[in-house]
Amino acid sequence: MNKLFSITEIRQRYLAHFRTILDESFDSIYINELIDNYFSLIDQKVLNDPKKIYNYEAFTSEINLLKNYFSQRSSYLHSLDVIDQQGVDIIQVEYSVGNNSYTQPSSSDEVVVSVDIDESNPVNEINLYFGTGLTGLFEKVPMNYSFATGKYNYTLPPHSAGQYVRFYVESISSNGTIKYSPKGAEHEVYIYKVKMDEIVLGNLVINEIMASNNLTVTDQNGEFDDWIEILNRGNQPINLSGYHITDDFASLDKFTFSNLLINPGEYYIFWADNQEEQGIDSHLNFKLSSSGEELYISDENMNLIDGFSFGEQQTDKGYARIPNGNGHFVIQNPTFGYNNEQTTNILEFDNSNKEIIKKLDILGRNINNTNQSVVVYIFADGSVEKKVLLK
Repeated sequence: MNKLFSITEIRQRYLAHFRTILDESFDSIYINELIDNYFSLIDQKVLNDPKKIYNYEAFTSEINLLKNYFSQRSSYLHSLDVIDQQGVDIIQVEYSVGNNSYTQPSSSDEVVVSVDIDESNPVNEINLYFGTGLTGLFEKVPMNYSFATGKYNYTLPPHSAGQYVRFYVESISSNGTIKYSPKGAEHEVYIYKVKMDEIVLGNLVINEIMASNNLTVTDQNGEFDDWIEILNRGNQPINLSGYHITDDFASLDKFTFSNLLINPGEYYIFWADNQEEQGIDSHLNFKLSSSGEELYISDENMNLIDGFSFGEQQTDKGYARIPNGNGHFVIQNPTFGYNNEQTTNILEFDNSNKEIIKKLDILGRNINNTNQSVVVYIFADGSVEKKVLLK
């Protein structure tokens, strides 16, 4: 500790936080209320304890002694020269976009952080610490004084859409005393989030999803998993090598494609089953939430290609773009691997070489026709397929 405290910046930072703890946690109102609360929790139990080693009066008299101890300890610590130092108070911190205070910036906006201080004590430095994301390191930059506004300012550069930017301010007086705003920096910070950019659809789009697949269609293992349909609207093949898909904007590279070519007009299905070992580039490492969440696809440089948030989904219903490929999303009967605007289609599976031994409806009853909306086929080899008539 002595080696650390020999470094002036570390020592002053420690003392700044020590003063904050002393002011907040040794405050007489806070301490007395805390002691009274604990007293009320155990008072009756102490009174009724048949085996207590001291009498009840001794217990109650200790309450005031404990309060006096904290009061005296606080007074002593505040009296120490190293603690009793007057720093430069930070009166107000605000951020603005243009002339609008506390406005959420877009990815093209600079953000100006302005600081108003108490100038009754000489100031040596006003510094801004900022970083991106909800955790991580901070970058330290000096703030500049404006004679026009009487405030210290620093202009933060534009950040990526959806990015969190957190910051705090440090004042250093002429005698080296440090103060922070918020006082609990770095675990307490100011924070803003950059607006999501409006996504202009290109040739690759998320065309349909199903977040609650109970009886619609199975993967190659016979499992009714969530699925995502991607459509290439262009006239050239698109290689998804290095592209990403995610249900968490804070982790755009949650799943990265290895080598997948989608041809013009092709609909490609990904199974969102958190079982990527079942198929390279066809089974993802996350599931969709039927109660609603978000979904994004981005290129190898993390540039958003398509993405959206969706609300609560209905079981065995698709959430599809209407018009197909470029419209808004609507809940409708699924069109797994097909144009979303078709009025009817039976999802076909290649079972031409299998012998059907039984047909069942959704309730497991034997049927002779395929006019049902859901038909369960049982084959001689023991396999089962469910076909869905989309109306």
